[in-house]
Amino acid sequence: MEQIPNISVAVTADCYQEAADLIDSNAIANGNGGLAWAACINAALAVEIYLKSFLAKKELTATGTGMNLVTQKAERGHDLFELYQKIDPSIQALIFTASQDIDKSIELERLIKHCKDYFFYARYSYEKESLQCLNSDVVVLARHMKKLVRKVGETTHPKVVNL
Repeated sequence: MEQIPNISVAVTADCYQEAADLIDSNAIANGNGGLAWAACINAALAVEIYLKSFLAKKELTATGTGMNLVTQKAERGHDLFELYQKIDPSIQALIFTASQDIDKSIELERLIKHCKDYFFYARYSYEKESLQCLNSDVVVLARHMKKLVRKVGETTHPKVVNL
């Protein structure tokens, strides 16, 4: 049985979320808009990976030594809302409940829709098609998703420690 959310995938997202927080704090302290942009990109990538933690599947790869390497196969894509829609409806219900338990003021689905293209269309700010304006909603969403993944994990596999 698969772990939902997948802890290995979620831990990867944690790194980007924590980097986003560090960059965001520095951007605020120094009034550096370029750093704020980088914080948003890291946060968007974290949200993407948190969503993929609900979609990931274990994959065994033969190593030729008689042992298998266990890795994770995550859903492809960067559109946050498309990823969210691919999550099983019963897990989406758990996600919604966990989100409300954490912070009733967060309209999770609306926020995911709002930030859905941040990573894909903002990571190269110099490109013509790039989004020209970002806001810190995605940093807030990444912080919320980190808490949410843990809360859902407490429900779906409570015996896993250090989630």
